[in-house]
Amino acid sequence: MKINLYDIFSDYKGDLPDISEENCNNENINRIVMQRIKKKTVIRKKSRIAIISIAAALTALSGITAVAYSEGFIHFKNILQRTENNPSISRDLPLVNDNNISSMEQNISENHIVFTGDDNLKISTAGMYCDNNTLMIAAEIISDTEIPENSLIIPYFSKIENGLETPLLNKSGFGMTSQIYKGDTPNTYYTSFYITEKDMAGCTIKIQLENIISDSTYDEIQSAIIEEQNKWREDFDFENHTVQEWKAYWKANDFDSRTYDFISDYLENCNKILSGSWTAEIKIPENIVDTITAEKDGFKVTADTLSLTLDGTASISEGKFAVPVITMKDDTVVLTAGTNELEYFIDNGICTDTNYEYFASVFSNVYSYKLPHPVENIADITVYIFGYGENGIEAESHNIYKSEDTK
Repeated sequence: MKINLYDIFSDYKGDLPDISEENCNNENINRIVMQRIKKKTVIRKKSRIAIISIAAALTALSGITAVAYSEGFIHFKNILQRTENNPSISRDLPLVNDNNISSMEQNISENHIVFTGDDNLKISTAGMYCDNNTLMIAAEIISDTEIPENSLIIPYFSKIENGLETPLLNKSGFGMTSQIYKGDTPNTYYTSFYITEKDMAGCTIKIQLENIISDSTYDEIQSAIIEEQNKWREDFDFENHTVQEWKAYWKANDFDSRTYDFISDYLENCNKILSGSWTAEIKIPENIVDTITAEKDGFKVTADTLSLTLDGTASISEGKFAVPVITMKDDTVVLTAGTNELEYFIDNGICTDTNYEYFASVFSNVYSYKLPHPVENIADITVYIFGYGENGIEAESHNIYKSEDTK
């Protein structure tokens, strides 16, 4: 059985005794583990799981009219809004909240894509939204067996590009279980997923759902992982060693693979409400949405209707961090910041206490908006590098993009 360690490790931030840095870099460990456990594989022509045809997927995702409030659209939106306890979906995201979703309609599909797999469940999409960095899915589950309240299904996401499959480490695996809730008709249940990954356009996103467990079983597994890892820490003298030495110790003892094996065994033998595996593959069309891409000072930003990605080779000193800020042509500012950073922005006239909004969610380097923002409405994109000096918080700015009509 597969497992993704990203959320397992992220749950343990702060577990180490009296040290200021987490025991390891989550993303680096995951990449090492996944490369060892599930190396990039060429997709076989005769996979045991049926692959959705590109033509059908293109029709499903782009061949719809802009009828925004059809019955199918309302059903899709209602599913997203009802999965309120799903930890992977912020309540502030478009379609999930009740804000205006104009300019998103052309990227919404009501078509049904059927998952293949074990026949004890019938699973299909009940609606999708996609753009360059975002895939939002509502899924319908038909089961002849009653699924109890507070049940969870475990999703795994991967990206297939040029015949190679790689896991999406920022948004999948045991730690990102999705809640299942009962629908209004007999034997019908729903769940939903919000996937962010830069440059999805033109790729295929594979979604694999495995097993349904109770929330109490989930808590049991989390506790078992912590207990097992605490045993490994007993032999390490934290008082007389640095964090870097702890990382080296972790690597030398191959604790990432040992964690993987422990979780796999536990999931294989734990109580399940339903066992099974169900898979679908979704082709994301190219040029699905207009984008802005700009590079300067070692930073690269790409913005589309629902998100911004931040990349680059710029060197940022230890203890400092980057915050992207978007200014719209109506003077609304979109940012993510703590209290001190927000005070800095307000004090320096970058935003006021009435015309800013926070990014609704941030996963890896994908920053998702609270409202759709067509790229033609973007006036300015600036990256601020924050740090703390003798006089408190300090920042340096790097203007990466400015629209032609605001220069």
